[in-house]
Amino acid sequence: MKNFLIALSFLTIFPINLKNINNEIFKNSLRYFSAVGLFIGIVLFLITFLNLPPDISSLLILLAWVVLSGGFHLDGVADIFDALGSLKDREKAFEIMQDSRIGAIGTIAIVLTLISKFVLIRNTLIYSPLTLILAPVCGRYAINFLSRNLDYAKDKGLGKFIVDNTDTETFIASSFFVLVVTLILNVKFVFILFFYYIFLLILTLFFYRKFRGVTGDMLGASVELSELFILFAGVCIAC
Repeated sequence: MKNFLIALSFLTIFPINLKNINNEIFKNSLRYFSAVGLFIGIVLFLITFLNLPPDISSLLILLAWVVLSGGFHLDGVADIFDALGSLKDREKAFEIMQDSRIGAIGTIAIVLTLISKFVLIRNTLIYSPLTLILAPVCGRYAINFLSRNLDYAKDKGLGKFIVDNTDTETFIASSFFVLVVTLILNVKFVFILFFYYIFLLILTLFFYRKFRGVTGDMLGASVELSELFILFAGVCIAC
């Protein structure tokens, strides 16, 4: 439970004060990232029981989604797309990502991400409501997947500890958790999971070829992109 609470505090806005947290304890919490996604997904799914008009429900779910994560991953989306949109080399792209200011392309990326998520949520409520639970689970799993398969691209940064400490045991544990949750929600979701792994492999290859690794911003962006992918795939499978 302590490891889960540490992961919850790291990935959400919940300010959980835990004493005597060392690197080893935080390392053990990495395998609970997908469990945090499950917690978020359940909260989002419970909103559907309010029986509000679909557009209002979709808006509330989107707001809850952003608020629970503190918009942390959206910041990664903005930084990554600002860097990619600059068409600069690797080192210059890192400088752009480190800039606290958001450029025009980053702003557009955030707006399009939110609009896309709203539209997908709206359709998910009609065709496949349980996908609301799966999407945050897979989104946080993306952090484990990329961290296990890529090196950290810079000498230091917020995500370096995560990347350096995501070992094989953590990766296997989080992968098994995602598979179990998927099977419990809907056996048909295994098809979504299959294509999602292909998506993660493509994302991994892209980050490696473009940046020779991954950073905290890329991990954050991968969460948002993964959630969009799962919502989209869920609607497609249901239709």
